[in-house]
Amino acid sequence: MAIFTLFMSVALMASPVRKTKKARRDTEDAARAIVFFKSNRSKALTLEERVDVHALQANLRMDNAIILRKEPVANRIARLLCRSNKTYGEVWSTFLSHSTVLTAAAPANRGGGAVMHLLAEKKYLSVDAAIDDSNNAALRTVQRFLKKSGYARGAHKGKTLRLAPANDLARAEYVHKMTSSEILLHRVVYMDESYIHHHYSRHNDSLVDPTDDEYVKEKHKGRRLCFIAAILDKDRTVSDEERTPEQAAELLPESVDVFEGGQQKADYHGMFCCDSFVNWMDTPLQALDNRGFTG
Repeated sequence: MAIFTLFMSVALMASPVRKTKKARRDTEDAARAIVFFKSNRSKALTLEERVDVHALQANLRMDNAIILRKEPVANRIARLLCRSNKTYGEVWSTFLSHSTVLTAAAPANRGGGAVMHLLAEKKYLSVDAAIDDSNNAALRTVQRFLKKSGYARGAHKGKTLRLAPANDLARAEYVHKMTSSEILLHRVVYMDESYIHHHYSRHNDSLVDPTDDEYVKEKHKGRRLCFIAAILDKDRTVSDEERTPEQAAELLPESVDVFEGGQQKADYHGMFCCDSFVNWMDTPLQALDNRGFTG
């Protein structure tokens, strides 16, 4: 579709419109074709369309010196492919920042049918889409599986939180790096911070009795104890049977730091400022040095 769009746009630009019957007919046919692909393509850009954007960006930028028309490259691409300047500006800037292409998921419902198609695509489920009985049987099976797994049908009320594309990409890069074979040669140190509330009780993590009419107001005031610690991962170059206690995963006791947070309404992450983190970082580094680890 992207190539067809580019072809029709270039055809309109190839030569000046002549006042002939054939030229008028060609212009009408091209205009009708543009209306057709605009109304039949998806709203979200596919991976292939985004790759076409980068191909056009590279070629037009190389030929920029001989382009007679004074027009920005991004605007020229958007015009050739009949997209908005903002859309292709975001695609190119994302590539320059992360050297990759982000695919925008088309807005759609995520129900049993979508799960069924995914399982069929990954070869976990055999479905003959041309036969209604096979398609319906597979859909019912997936719906039963989802229900048994605890998923409920329906829409979320209110707004839902979604990762920004940049954070989604950063998470994907982190997971790829942490699961690569190179990381297995090193012992990784994980760090995290959290807090526990003064009025917290483990008994509050129980199910609600539907017959209990008494409403107990939650306590929101009290001390907030914040803590931060580091955990040393196990030595993955050694098998579980041969691993010694020194090679096992462990919490670094020296790194545990507990302090009382302020009474601000902000999230507990605000209790951990840059200066305190830098000062705390010396402790786990010293603990690793005492254990014979070097950077």
